[in-house]
Amino acid sequence: MSKRTNPVPDAGLKRLTSRAITLMDWILAPAVIAGLLGAYLQLEQWIISANGWWAFIFISIPVGAVSYSYAHYLEEIRGLVASACQSAQRVERNRHRLEGIIRASMEAIITIDESQRIVLFNPRAEGLFGYRAEDVLGAPIEQLIPQRFREAHRKLVQRFGVTPSSERRMAGQREVFALHADGHEFPIEASISHSEEDGKKLYTIMLRDITERLKAAKALSRSQEELRYLADSILVVREEEQRRIADGLNQSLGRRLNTLHEDCAALSAQLRWAGHVQCKDGLAGIQANIDAAEISLRRICMDLRPQVLDELGLVPAVHWMVTDFEARYQIPVTLDVEPIDFDGRTANALFRIIQEALTNVVRHAHATAVRIRLRKTGATCEVSIVDNGVHSPSLALPCARSGLGLIGIRERARLLGGAAQTEQEDGTGFRVRVVFPLHKRMAHALDSLCSESGENPRHSIDELDA
Repeated sequence: MSKRTNPVPDAGLKRLTSRAITLMDWILAPAVIAGLLGAYLQLEQWIISANGWWAFIFISIPVGAVSYSYAHYLEEIRGLVASACQSAQRVERNRHRLEGIIRASMEAIITIDESQRIVLFNPRAEGLFGYRAEDVLGAPIEQLIPQRFREAHRKLVQRFGVTPSSERRMAGQREVFALHADGHEFPIEASISHSEEDGKKLYTIMLRDITERLKAAKALSRSQEELRYLADSILVVREEEQRRIADGLNQSLGRRLNTLHEDCAALSAQLRWAGHVQCKDGLAGIQANIDAAEISLRRICMDLRPQVLDELGLVPAVHWMVTDFEARYQIPVTLDVEPIDFDGRTANALFRIIQEALTNVVRHAHATAVRIRLRKTGATCEVSIVDNGVHSPSLALPCARSGLGLIGIRERARLLGGAAQTEQEDGTGFRVRVVFPLHKRMAHALDSLCSESGENPRHSIDELDA
């Protein structure tokens, strides 16, 4: 821009020098001089109002135009000053709003500078760490960190300062600990962000005490462990109770029915020799009912505890179960069972898993075919039961189509050290799959639950609480 000299009227200069100096005069006097030189006017000044807000004003305007008068410059400068004051007020309002948010925050908020010294410490942080803000402002952040974590924390902040990410969670999935004023450590969850102010980095850390959350998580985990122990105990106790009932039925009711059958046969022979034909026919009906009762009793006992499982092992027991299933429900079953030598507990658990799966097929699947497979693969064993029933997609969810059936399957699989999965089979069937390690045996404690001594070396629930 070319510079032109603009003489200022003497009357204006006299008015400027003849009255008391004000803020406008302070601004105007250099303007008059700059106008004489045809230059730019640049002003810098701090302004502090009566209510405490402050502003830094920087103004740069050309004052060399001949057509501009003293009054025009005065109005222009007044407008610039008013605009600067309004901007300062907006900044002040935003600052107060931000301070209110920080004070009211339920999370502890700490800001540190590039040298990792504390420049902000909100009331929640005071309560969390036991320090007053004035006691820690300017202090190193390491004062709030246990000694063993300080070096790692310092390096972490330094690395974070040069990353493109503006915020992140601290320590990932690891637990982070802080140091209270009284010396005790407590677990926290923290996130960090960084920003720049006047070319310098500031790091803001937001954190919360998670002591109660971890206590609740541990209590929940302990409760789940107790429930699993109770579920394990119930499964084994139920199995032993079924064995006891089956043995009792065979020994008492079975013998009585067998005796009745023999008595009826003897009485029938006597009536035949005596010529009582009508009595003989009636006795034949009674004998038929006794035979039916014996068949029902054997079926009940086999459902409770199949003798073939104890006497011949898992594979013959599964063959018997499949034959009985096909006869009852007219659903063909394809059986592919590898002869594997299992101990009694494992064989019983697998037998019950297959039995529960077949029961679910009858109750829920409306299937016309079932395939059972038992295979050894390396150090693991897999058993799968697949049907061709029509199912909705929700049936593959953990809680779907289960009732107590699939819950029992999952519990038995867990007792074997494995896991059970349920999934859709090409959209037109349902698969129950159990995989478990062959070397894993059921817990010794559960064997003890079923021992004749009745002793249980496993810790009681009261001991778990200790």
